[in-house]
Amino acid sequence: MTGLWIPSATVLSPQRGLHYDVYVFDVTSLYPTMIINYNVSPETINCYCCKNNIKARETFSQELIKDCQFIPPKDKGYWICQQKKGLFSKILQELTEQRIKYKKEGNKIESFAIKGIINSGYGVFGHSHFKYYDPKVAEIITMLGRQTLSEMQKIADNLTLTVLYGDTDSLFVNGIKSKEDAVKFIDGCKRKLNIDVIHEKTFRKLILVSKKHYVGILSDLNHDPIIKGMEGIKSDRPEFIQTVFIEMINDIKNDINPIPKLKQAINELDSRKVSADKLAISLILIKNPQEYVNDCLHKRLGIKNSLKKGNTLVYYKCDKQEVAKDHQGNNQIKNISESSNSEDISYAKYKEILINSIKDVIDILGYDIEQDLLSKKRLVSHYLSASNT
Repeated sequence: MTGLWIPSATVLSPQRGLHYDVYVFDVTSLYPTMIINYNVSPETINCYCCKNNIKARETFSQELIKDCQFIPPKDKGYWICQQKKGLFSKILQELTEQRIKYKKEGNKIESFAIKGIINSGYGVFGHSHFKYYDPKVAEIITMLGRQTLSEMQKIADNLTLTVLYGDTDSLFVNGIKSKEDAVKFIDGCKRKLNIDVIHEKTFRKLILVSKKHYVGILSDLNHDPIIKGMEGIKSDRPEFIQTVFIEMINDIKNDINPIPKLKQAINELDSRKVSADKLAISLILIKNPQEYVNDCLHKRLGIKNSLKKGNTLVYYKCDKQEVAKDHQGNNQIKNISESSNSEDISYAKYKEILINSIKDVIDILGYDIEQDLLSKKRLVSHYLSASNT
């Protein structure tokens, strides 16, 4: 959206690997809590009355402040008013109290509506079309969120727990041996940071790949695995790839060796036994093909198939060359990687996509793609280094 600026949230570096019995703790309404706890409001930032108040300055991590863009000039420092309640902070506190009241009364719709207002309140300050646009307010709130997550990690460390990963308002923690350990962590966060932390879920297995990329197998096996950011489930992956990926995760969930089914899937591609409809990729055109600036597949295939805004474009991965005219009218060889004709399907391309979709999980589980999956002993650097197609 034009004019929108939202500062980044905290992401603690993940410990890539396979982990067991991982507790996930979430901070309830992290950003609204920061606003209320620290009295964040446009008029409280570097107020005149607290200019020489040491307490107003010492709360905030200088290490985090130095990376901020909109916080007041470094030479003047940064503080928040300790004398008067800020208007924004006051409004958020009143809304929070009203929401708690609605929850106690069982008014779920009203409670949910207020929750939406509370949780989105900070973001409007980062929108240039907002009447009270003030990006330093949004930046300070997320900075305080980052600081809080870092402090939570210290609390976990003091309890000899291991933080495997942290993202915005959640911590993935190892080393909890009993409910008492979880209660100690939650109580420590409340006592030292004045935040409400809940034990959201427990992963019996966690395949942690990278930031915002993981697969969590819940302790309650009646629930589906939680899959975040993984290539195999992205919307631009064909049905065949998505199905193979989900089957692999379900095998892992059920303690079944995933290799046999993955081998079968690769063999089906090698022998061209996968039907075109399972390899089709579809997308909806958000504008008329001619309106796309770059020579992208939306424009090229949209015009070729006489599509319009709102139509669904169905295409396949291919690997072919076409002769096209350049700006001077000369013939030019052009590599084409997408086609709307199923006869152009490149099964080798889909094999690349499949391998790229599963390679991180397979590697973390200790398998080797060349030795365990491919029927022939050969280098697969071509597949492993290929970008996600």
